[in-house]
Amino acid sequence: MTTGPVVFLHVPKTGGSTLQRALTARFGTTHVGFRPRRAQQERTRHTGYEDRDPDDAAARNQFAFEQWEALPAERRAAARVVTGHVFFGFHERVRPPGAGPLAYLTLLREPLPRIRSLYGHRVRNGTLPPGFEDYLVSGEGWSLDNAQVRRWATPGRGDLTGRVTPAMCDDACANLPTHGLAVGVTERFDESLVVIAHALGVAPFPYETTNRGVPALTQEGAASAAVDDFVARNQFDAVLHGVAVGRLDLAAELDALARANRRDRWQRVVREPARIPRAVRARLRR
Repeated sequence: MTTGPVVFLHVPKTGGSTLQRALTARFGTTHVGFRPRRAQQERTRHTGYEDRDPDDAAARNQFAFEQWEALPAERRAAARVVTGHVFFGFHERVRPPGAGPLAYLTLLREPLPRIRSLYGHRVRNGTLPPGFEDYLVSGEGWSLDNAQVRRWATPGRGDLTGRVTPAMCDDACANLPTHGLAVGVTERFDESLVVIAHALGVAPFPYETTNRGVPALTQEGAASAAVDDFVARNQFDAVLHGVAVGRLDLAAELDALARANRRDRWQRVVREPARIPRAVRARLRR
């Protein structure tokens, strides 16, 4: 029986960009990363809300699958990890003939910090007007209503135009442990990375934080009725996040990861001699 690649289901603003770069550094060309739904050259800057696209999860998966099919056959055959802003069900489209069940990696995050980070990212990129509370009460955007559950709900329930239901939450909470080879949370990123490395059968690999949010934006609107309403409305995402936290039951080898990070940082310094203090360079020349 053949096997296929593991799918990293990248939920936006959960630390996924940092993990994606770490996966590329560790696995090279056997890690395949897809761009978001709108290719960079097709993006348009606008002042409206970004989530008005009524496409369902199947259509968004199809966009990523088209990118997968466009790859050379040998690249697809060699792929160990496939990363994208996809939805549950994408694994069915990259399953080779005769392959066994394919699995997912994912990171989840508490709903309010995630949406603040998403808001800050979009304001900074010019795709969202300033005003955090206005964003929360706009009524626009499926990402404001349990977006993490939407990504993990069974295909057919992943409609982005309606409200998330308890049945969708049940599906997502069942899919996560059944199909999640490794599930982590942003709040415990190092432990999550150890779990992911173990699941992939490799030693913990170093990482460098990328795509960090702007503190002034991510903390905007710390407390208000709009924030309280958002938290109440996203109770299903909070439940799914709790399932992910419960899966972090591995006694994480954080020391090994810390050593790998220190070694990686030192190697970067050595590769750039100008960053080494003069006194240290003199000692190294002896």
